[in-house]
Amino acid sequence: MVSGTLSSDEHEQVTRLNRRDYIVAYASASIAYLLILIPQYNTVERIMSMNARIPESFLNSLVQIYGPVLGVQLSILSTVIAFQVISGVLLLLASRTGRTRAAWRWKYMIASVSFIGYVGYSLGIGFLTSLGWTSILASMNVDVSPILQSYYLFNLGAAICYLAIVLVLRRTYTRLSALEAKDSLRTRQGILF
Repeated sequence: MVSGTLSSDEHEQVTRLNRRDYIVAYASASIAYLLILIPQYNTVERIMSMNARIPESFLNSLVQIYGPVLGVQLSILSTVIAFQVISGVLLLLASRTGRTRAAWRWKYMIASVSFIGYVGYSLGIGFLTSLGWTSILASMNVDVSPILQSYYLFNLGAAICYLAIVLVLRRTYTRLSALEAKDSLRTRQGILF
């Protein structure tokens, strides 16, 4: 190739590989979040079956309006939808900034770190919320050690998914950096020769 830039085939190959990685990152984030919500849902269902008083919260409002079963399900559904939309927008932003040619590094790093930070924050808040629900059961003299064991098992799975997100986004950054370096090298060689 005589021209000083990379072929569109090389750009297309990196774009295709990164697109696959963005899908893997989004799926991993979704799985991690669901792994946090499953034990939380089970705990809330157990609290509802014991007719315990639910503290003032969004969940309490939904339970009062729609009843215990539908209220809990709507609460979880609204939480999942909000997480999916926000994480999807942040990941889409990261994928789009990786495609731009000018000053893409800082934009990509900010978008990727925002996505990773949001997922980590959501997982942490979900875990703390689960512990809060467990304390309600503990105050009712219910043995919570099996519940906590399941929390830690599910959270281990969520942590593994979170690590996968970080590694996958790091791989996409490496591909983009390598492509930029090749493009820069070919441009310099085209100028010199």
